[in-house]
Amino acid sequence: MDLIKKITEGKKLLLIGVFTGLFAIFVITEFYGKIYIIAEKTLDPLYYYSKDTFYEYIKAQGPPGRRGYLILHGFDYFFMVFLALFLSGCLFRLTKIFTKINLEKLGYLPLFYWICDFTENLLIDISLIIYPSRLDLLGRLAGYFTLLKFTFLYIILLVLILLIFFNILVHFLKKIA
Repeated sequence: MDLIKKITEGKKLLLIGVFTGLFAIFVITEFYGKIYIIAEKTLDPLYYYSKDTFYEYIKAQGPPGRRGYLILHGFDYFFMVFLALFLSGCLFRLTKIFTKINLEKLGYLPLFYWICDFTENLLIDISLIIYPSRLDLLGRLAGYFTLLKFTFLYIILLVLILLIFFNILVHFLKKIA
């Protein structure tokens, strides 16, 4: 676990942030149309979906869209690693002002996000590969992991906002004291 702290120290965090931003741009824009995929029928941005929606979206992609989806996920695996590292680094850095209580463990929250996002992608990718065969359990589990992924992401963002607020407050109080 200390490896995560070491990787995200100092200027390395800025570099990770830049790579995270670049991967986000590439994934969101589907490399500016270079990867064929029907964006409206991708499962990743949905907060939750049923197994029926899961297979409806996979079918709607057609063979070229399913290939494109797999390619896009190849890049998404890198994106999720960089995003989790970036969020961890930010949390570690922002918890340093708290000397009376140890909030450093909050820096490990993005690992839960990463596990859920990775599992979601893996379940989708397996289903894309074996299609038209169906394993309903994969669709059901993918929906739950997507829900967990976004829940962890929203919790992390809320914690980051609160930590930024408290960091600004502490900085302001030190100036007037």
